[in-house]
Amino acid sequence: MKKSYKLTLIIFIIFAFSVRLAAQDAYTLAYKFVKGKTYFYRVTTDIVNKQSVNWQESVSNISAKFKFRFETVNAGSSGFDMITSYDSLYTKTTNQEGVLENDYKDVVGKRSEVLYSAYGKKLHKKLIDQITTPIPADLEAMLEFTDRPVKIGEIWTVSILDTAVFAVNGTIITTTKNEFCITGKEIRNGAEYLKISFTSNAESKGSAETQGYAVVYDGKRTMQGTIYFNYAKGMIPLIEYHVDSSSNTSIPDAKQLYPVSMNGNVKIVLIE
Repeated sequence: MKKSYKLTLIIFIIFAFSVRLAAQDAYTLAYKFVKGKTYFYRVTTDIVNKQSVNWQESVSNISAKFKFRFETVNAGSSGFDMITSYDSLYTKTTNQEGVLENDYKDVVGKRSEVLYSAYGKKLHKKLIDQITTPIPADLEAMLEFTDRPVKIGEIWTVSILDTAVFAVNGTIITTTKNEFCITGKEIRNGAEYLKISFTSNAESKGSAETQGYAVVYDGKRTMQGTIYFNYAKGMIPLIEYHVDSSSNTSIPDAKQLYPVSMNGNVKIVLIE
């Protein structure tokens, strides 16, 4: 009887300890932006772009450097109200025709007010300053996490539907499915980060009208990489990923088709 009691007690202790460890491994991936504080992210990209015009293929190498600003107007447990803008934006395109540089002076400093949930979902956007120039990246779209605690090794998905302006008077609707997994922990610069692998698959479809012609757009994009999340501060200090995309812009009535493909690497760093 004693042996049976001891064995039961040992099993109970092991079970209780395992449950406690499992509970410790669950993390809530919520952002913790501070009201009144401004955050800056630096983005660097190296992209190979291939496009076909009049059946002639052109290959370009595109390098870009951005600095993006998130100014926290309000912050709370339910979400964050941000004023977003580019502090700087520079691209350099090199191809057989030469080198083209652009500093997007008419985009830098143009502001939007964006409301996010605590988990990064974009809830509402209002333009403060109008932007008419197409920009190479929409950095105000934060990584959106799940609102439930997740454990190391657990896979979860987030689906996103977004609408953007296309050819001034048209729209592009993009459906994105992001898959995440916390693969472990890593110490960087004296802080403990969650290391999160992710894969993002997106499909876009759009239409517009220009000079009396209908313009149709469709595209696909895949991203794979790693997010480093400082869960104590509720902040992402580093994202690294590879991107592949392909798209077709067509004018059916004119029998014109403009295919484009891109692939390259992107690095996003929080500037303290």
